[in-house]
Amino acid sequence: MQIRKHRFPSGNLKQIEPLKSNVYINPADPHYYEKILQYVDAHSCKAHYYVGKKYLERGNRDQALYHLRRSAEGQDSFARLAQAAIAEIGKTSESVPSPTETVEPSSPRSKLILYVAISGFLLLLLLLLLGTLHPSVRAVVSQYVSDTVGMHVVYEAGERPFYLYFDASQSTRVIEQTLYDKALEMGKQYPRDKIVLYGLYGTGDDVKLSRAYPVAVTSVIEHAFVTAQFHAQSDSHVHIRFIHPQVEKEADEQRARIQTAANIIRTALSQYQKEHGVYPNSLETLAGEYPNNYLSYVPQVPSESVAFQHNPPSIEGWLYEPTAERLEDVLQPEGYSNVPFVPMELFIVKGEHKLLLVNGNYILHQTEVGLGRDDRTPIGQFVVDQRVRQPEGREPGVYGAAALGFGAYAIHGTNEPASIGANDSLGCVRLINDEMDAIFSYVPSGAHIRIVDAMPDTPQLLAAGSLPTMPSIYRAGETAEGQVFSWLL
Repeated sequence: MQIRKHRFPSGNLKQIEPLKSNVYINPADPHYYEKILQYVDAHSCKAHYYVGKKYLERGNRDQALYHLRRSAEGQDSFARLAQAAIAEIGKTSESVPSPTETVEPSSPRSKLILYVAISGFLLLLLLLLLGTLHPSVRAVVSQYVSDTVGMHVVYEAGERPFYLYFDASQSTRVIEQTLYDKALEMGKQYPRDKIVLYGLYGTGDDVKLSRAYPVAVTSVIEHAFVTAQFHAQSDSHVHIRFIHPQVEKEADEQRARIQTAANIIRTALSQYQKEHGVYPNSLETLAGEYPNNYLSYVPQVPSESVAFQHNPPSIEGWLYEPTAERLEDVLQPEGYSNVPFVPMELFIVKGEHKLLLVNGNYILHQTEVGLGRDDRTPIGQFVVDQRVRQPEGREPGVYGAAALGFGAYAIHGTNEPASIGANDSLGCVRLINDEMDAIFSYVPSGAHIRIVDAMPDTPQLLAAGSLPTMPSIYRAGETAEGQVFSWLL
């Protein structure tokens, strides 16, 4: 059905949303999420979660578990909610199927097991009854019972799988000690069972709490980078094994992309709040024209497979609450929790003529720079207070492609590439123009600048590779037409 454009369009059209060609749905529909699964995405974690909760409220535990387990197979926040719901169901019922299996409701396998058990019981009862009537049968039954009881008993330890989170910056030794202590702790709680722990990378409270969560779906195991096994009754050792180095590398790169994208925006938000006393009503405000270009763009939440999505152009994917108190709560990437706020930083290492772009534990980019003659580039901590492209100076092109100002000084491009690696300026930090263009969009207003003689002892810093492509979504007018700048050259 084609929706025609009338002169006076119906207000009902605003209440529906297109799912696909000729299919529309109202979000107020009580079967909205069931239809999402049927028509749009049969693997939607969010839809499976809400359908599972609906079945749980109706008392249909089997159907609820089926949908919650489908939701828990994902990697977003709804997957964690589903895992927590599955664990809660496990606490309230002894009849919940094994958390490492995904068993659909009304499984034929369970019916077959029940049928075999009942048949075996009836057969044994019949033999006992016949044994009371005929001596030969009674002899057979007596021999059968006496030969089996106490002779073929095998005590097999059941497995109790759990998973817990680690920060990417934690050393191997810290991870090993944490797993060792946690395995002993869980072994005391379940002395008859073999404890199996799976280590995953996480952030924030997940790491701080060091809590072990029951494994609800096998996909958790697939993302583990380390395992530990311990069975108190048979072995006094905790066996720890590191696995999947490629999974570890990919997960770390994804964390770097998500954290960087969030903290570029948060750094700009922090500076805006300091200047205006409140956060802006919308994120687009941050990407205004000079001098209100706190950002060059508003990046989207990075997907699993590409650095930054930009098609179609939008800023969906961020949970923005400008009235919240903590900056971590003001902006969060949808689907990811506990992404810590760390301001974007530029380290200028004078002893090495090097610039490093850093966020938290990640070195995002590094390049060679030119510095001031006679030690004129000052040591200290500063904040970016101006961002401008193609800045005009007293002479054409002296500041190159772009500049990041901090007081009387600036980090800027240059029309003298031979000065890179030397001490020729009056105090400013020079980069070749291509490098200045490369880092400019990553450095918002409010970014910290730390100029040091030597890089501080920070072994936790991890190379996150070269800068990913981050196209502008809301391109700001970042030139200052007619304004002449006078930073120290």
